Amino acid sequence: MTPIDTIKNQSSHIPWWRSLRWTVIFALTILAVLPVAVSQIVSDARFRERTVAQVINQLDSVATLKTSELVSWVDNGEAILNVFARTSIINKSIREILTGQVNDTTVSSQLGSALKDAIGETNIVNSLFVYDTQGHVVIASNAADFGKVVSRQPYFAGSIEAQAPYIQAPFYDIGNNQLTIVISEPILSESGELLGVIAGRLNIATLSSIMTERAGLGDTGETYLVSQDNNYLLTPSRFAGYELNRAYHSLGIDNALQEVEGAGLYNSYRNSADEVIGVYRWIPQLQSAMLVEISSSEALVAFNQAMHAGFLSLLIVIGVAVAIGVILGRRITMPISRLTETARHIAGGAPHERALVTGDNEITLLANSFNHMTDRLSQTIQELDDKFSELEEVNKQLGLKSAQAREATRLKSEFLATMSHELRTPLNAITGFTGILLFDEDEMSEDNAHMLKRIESNSERLLKLIDDVLDLSKIEAGRVEIV
Repeated sequence: MTPIDTIKNQSSHIPWWRSLRWTVIFALTILAVLPVAVSQIVSDARFRERTVAQVINQLDSVATLKTSELVSWVDNGEAILNVFARTSIINKSIREILTGQVNDTTVSSQLGSALKDAIGETNIVNSLFVYDTQGHVVIASNAADFGKVVSRQPYFAGSIEAQAPYIQAPFYDIGNNQLTIVISEPILSESGELLGVIAGRLNIATLSSIMTERAGLGDTGETYLVSQDNNYLLTPSRFAGYELNRAYHSLGIDNALQEVEGAGLYNSYRNSADEVIGVYRWIPQLQSAMLVEISSSEALVAFNQAMHAGFLSLLIVIGVAVAIGVILGRRITMPISRLTETARHIAGGAPHERALVTGDNEITLLANSFNHMTDRLSQTIQELDDKFSELEEVNKQLGLKSAQAREATRLKSEFLATMSHELRTPLNAITGFTGILLFDEDEMSEDNAHMLKRIESNSERLLKLIDDVLDLSKIEAGRVEIV
């Protein structure tokens, strides 16, 4: 394959991804899309951060409100309990029963009924009961509690040891399998001796109503409490299928139960694939964790819409960049393609081809220079053809002259050979006869002998000259052998 064929083959088999047109399209697309994409990514990240911060602020406000309501609910329960414990008449009656001064169960029942009537007007405390230091319930607003022994209940030891207002962390009462929160206050004698404890069960329905209120939490938001005891839910989940007496874990739950407060994005307790934005707090009054959460897909709906709009804008930018790249690429590469085709035709033997490129840019200047170079090349080729013709004519004349010279040389050699042969024969005869006559040199006169010797000497001289001429002919003919 000739170099021209190699160039033609290479130029016709350039991969599309290495062509100038696609290089221009790719470069323009990258230059147009990259800044937009980077700007979009940065703005999306900032918008997402602002949106998450906004949602967290909203959830934090809800958490603050819920915390305030819970603390107020517990404080109100303690205040109610304190009223019963500090009222002199009730306190005196309770001390008389605890010290055994009054053993009549009728009095205990009447006092229990009075307590029931007193708490019937409030939805904070569910029931009141009094037990002695041994855990025997001696007074109860709920008749079913009277006479029970509570010494094995979680709140008993704490209320006895504290000898001060005490709140038992929420627990599930084995007897009724219900969530129970007990607050208590000691009953002391006049000398300060512990006689017993008055306790009250807080109304869990009120707790649930506080926590299930979802104002400002959208469709997927919820607030709930988790007990430090076995990670149980203290309030029902707003989603079906999540039992109360079952352990639940999430980043927010685990951190809050370790008394670490915070907020952020983490996986939901319901499903590790469901991401939520949450605020978590530790409620010391209830020894429980409170969490306010909302699904990130709902909270970030505005961000997702903005991101989709940004992605659509990016696609439009890409489309416009590709279209501009195609137009510019065609504008740039078409003249070059024409130049390439013209060069290929010229290389294939069509020196009169010219590149037809219009415009007023550098490629047009290149095409004009290429055409000018092609004209000069054609002119040079024509001049070389003319010179070649002249050289052929000169070579032809030189060939004729050379043939004539060779013929003259042949004739000369033939003439010399013939002449030497013709001259040698008589000279040999003269030399021979002269030698014969000189055998009788003594019998002839001195003049005759001298003339014969002169004849013999000149004959030998002529023969030597003839030999030299023959040697010269052999040298010219190239037949001389050097010994």
